[in-house]
Amino acid sequence: MLYFVLLLYVPSTFAAIGSALFVIGTPVTEIVTQLMTRHYLEGMVLALIAMYLFVKALRTKWIVLAWVSGLVYILAMAAKEVYVPLVLAVLALPENTWRIRFKYAIPLLLAILFYIPWRMWMLGEAVGGDGSIVKIQDLLLLPSKILQPLFNCNTLWGVLTAFIVLGIIFGMSWRRWHAFLYTIWMGVLVLIPILPLAHGGLHLRYVFAIWVTLCVGVSIGLFNLWRFASWRIFVVSLLWVNIILITFINSNNHMTNYVEGMHRWRAEGKFILDETGIEKLLVEPKGPTWFYSYLTWLRQEVFKRPKGPSVVYDDVFFLDNDIVGMSVWTYSNGYIIDATRDVADSIKKLRGIIRTEAPLSVKVDFKETKISLQLGPYHDGNYFALVGNNLFPHPVRREDTIKVRATFEAIFRIRYNSPEGWITYSPLFIISPEARSVLWKR
Repeated sequence: MLYFVLLLYVPSTFAAIGSALFVIGTPVTEIVTQLMTRHYLEGMVLALIAMYLFVKALRTKWIVLAWVSGLVYILAMAAKEVYVPLVLAVLALPENTWRIRFKYAIPLLLAILFYIPWRMWMLGEAVGGDGSIVKIQDLLLLPSKILQPLFNCNTLWGVLTAFIVLGIIFGMSWRRWHAFLYTIWMGVLVLIPILPLAHGGLHLRYVFAIWVTLCVGVSIGLFNLWRFASWRIFVVSLLWVNIILITFINSNNHMTNYVEGMHRWRAEGKFILDETGIEKLLVEPKGPTWFYSYLTWLRQEVFKRPKGPSVVYDDVFFLDNDIVGMSVWTYSNGYIIDATRDVADSIKKLRGIIRTEAPLSVKVDFKETKISLQLGPYHDGNYFALVGNNLFPHPVRREDTIKVRATFEAIFRIRYNSPEGWITYSPLFIISPEARSVLWKR
């Protein structure tokens, strides 16, 4: 569908260039492999159909297409909220006049009026999601967080390619002021949905819409370069080969690591779902805690099997619990193996780096739907909140504000990792609507 949208503005060769770049991008190669992220791709297809129909409605002056566009737009928003800003993108399109664009955008605006109450009814709030409150420094680091996974900006080649892409997009739009402003406007619109996520690392699915927008920009930018540049065949071919090559290499490397990770998830998931024995403990698992929690739920509630193995993320578990009678398992080279005999070495290693008397302070306040953290006394190093009985490590800042549900309840402890390599732990704390504060210092 991206190809047909690009055909509205560039010849077929350049539409194919943008489409090919899109297909081999790292966000696409990961999203298409998981059912739980496919709605990003499905929403994008619907959003592109809505935009295509809207432009066709403007050019043919057939308003029926605009109403169909509005219906498709509702489906795109229902697939994923990142496509809500589409109506603001089509309103600013370099097509016809403002008055006519607004008239034809009325179905899309009505779709927004339907979507917002529906979302409020479903989620109870207009903007959902949990996590740390975004700070200014998070926004300043956001561009690098976006471009790094797309072009492997850990390398000089990747950094140069990222600048080349941005140069093609913005540099070739400056000739017409309205095209330049529209380019900036589109950049703002694709950034808005991910601003609440700027506090941490960005999953590839979060930059998917940005990747589509960059591919469109590269396609149109290379076409404009072809029109105005001397030595145009050489220049356009060189830039295109460079962009496509590093994108392909980056995606290939990412998918190699991704597939290896998925093999591990599969092995660990089968262990939790199928293995018998409540005394078995899976340590240092690869996946997030919800993955194993839901498998445990499926095992007991759907398949009606007895309780099976548990997971734990941090070796401090062995210092706090008597594991006599338990067996410890871990992933190694494609298999889940019995690692019980290695527990003594893990405990010895942990005791070698842990400082039980090192200064540490924890202050927590839970007000309405926000948890405020103040940790100390160290300004460098890394703090983690080890949450739940399985001690899942959530990275937290020294001073942090985290948005949670009003009914949030958790048992946790703080771990501090020093730059010198030693670590220290706090005792266990409980935070809930009934226990809303923690004040502790050692």
